[in-house]
Amino acid sequence: MPDQSKSGQCVPRWERLASALTRVTNGGITEYDAKRAICDAIADRAIDIRLALRQHATKGTTAHDRVFAGTDVEIPTHLGPEDMDFENSRPLKPWSIPREKNRYLAGRWHIDWIELSSADVTKVLIPASSGDQPSAAMPRDRFRQHRSKAQPARGRALDVINALYPDGVPKQATEPNKNLCYRVAARLRELKLPAVSDDTILRAARRR
Repeated sequence: MPDQSKSGQCVPRWERLASALTRVTNGGITEYDAKRAICDAIADRAIDIRLALRQHATKGTTAHDRVFAGTDVEIPTHLGPEDMDFENSRPLKPWSIPREKNRYLAGRWHIDWIELSSADVTKVLIPASSGDQPSAAMPRDRFRQHRSKAQPARGRALDVINALYPDGVPKQATEPNKNLCYRVAARLRELKLPAVSDDTILRAARRR
């Protein structure tokens, strides 16, 4: 059954990337930032997804008429807007099915389409108090702050890392992992944002 959104509109249980992008950008952030937030949420498994396979990357076999859960595939740990085809709602590169999940379909597959849980998109990326739009009672700067708090963990860590290291993250010999994690955690506390695990920080810094 469709879900009823805060704005009074009927939202289907699952939606394609373009639909999710429209709902998130309606909240007042740029298209690129919305795409990045969606990609982070998918990679962090903060949003449930389902998908269909198109063709095996090496064998050429197909698996039509089957829908898989996001837990059936290995979602890349690093996903950016450049990795996704938002118009056709699918990743540009193959994703893998582990042998322990499905021995008959194991391997790398081109994805036909993916769909996102509409409820998760709303919960993770859209402020609960404002539906799809910032209300008149919520100034736009407060709306952006609210979205930052709801942003997936790796997205928060990445934003802080980019602010702390505008010229790029130094090598570990210059900035050891321990120091990097400490500085990011301290800045998150300073900004009054939810804490992020060291592992997530290192993933955001591409050290994992």
